[in-house]
Amino acid sequence: KINNNISSQLIKARARTIIWDIMELKNEISYPRPVHGRIPNFRNNPNCSINLAQLEEFQQARVIEICPSLAQEHLRLFSLSEGKILLTPAPSIDNALFYKLDPKFLRVQDLSRAATKSGAAALGTIVDLTSVGKLHVDIFVVASVVVNPISGARVGKGKGYGDIEYAMMHQLGACNNKTLVVTTVHESQLLNDLPESVMTEHDLPVNVIITPQRIIYTQNKFSRPKELNWNDIDNETMLNLPVLKEFKRLHQLQQSFSKSS
Repeated sequence: KINNNISSQLIKARARTIIWDIMELKNEISYPRPVHGRIPNFRNNPNCSINLAQLEEFQQARVIEICPSLAQEHLRLFSLSEGKILLTPAPSIDNALFYKLDPKFLRVQDLSRAATKSGAAALGTIVDLTSVGKLHVDIFVVASVVVNPISGARVGKGKGYGDIEYAMMHQLGACNNKTLVVTTVHESQLLNDLPESVMTEHDLPVNVIITPQRIIYTQNKFSRPKELNWNDIDNETMLNLPVLKEFKRLHQLQQSFSKSS
């Protein structure tokens, strides 16, 4: 299993490098550049919002979680302007997973700011861990560097934050199998040859891929992470996502309560 994991990490690293190289070569990145080490902020990404709007699931959605990457900023603004409640990660807060932005309580002129990282922190309300389960996320938008348009296998930039956030939300009851997992990418980020073997049970696959040109429904071959795998979480991740410490404490409390009752 350890060898499989090392092999999977090597394939993922190689796939990322190929995509980053291609996108730089073809001048498909807006900024920041170079794109290596980042989620690609690709040109024409606002067209993804137009395609997302065609999804019946989007039209019916009430709550949407969208990753904080620059490439998805227009998507966050579009979702707010369409009246959706937006959740966006609050990585630096000790006891919270998300900022919640409800357009009902925002002025129209503040929506653009609310779609940025700093604006979400300033204008959003903090959703602490004990409140997450009261929400149901209809659509979960995760960032990708590489995605297989057939199987739905995806590779992020290597930190695993999207996988961790989804697993925590599933454990807390905010995400389930009815939650649609979507990623928005450039056509150059599609890699049919990305093997299914790169996906572990703790990696988040996608149901729908949206590019500036089209909507792709994947074959949805993989199960989603249902709970956190603490073995995968190193000290650096614990430092960068301080909410994990509180999540672990609450989880241990819950376990000891279950045993005692």
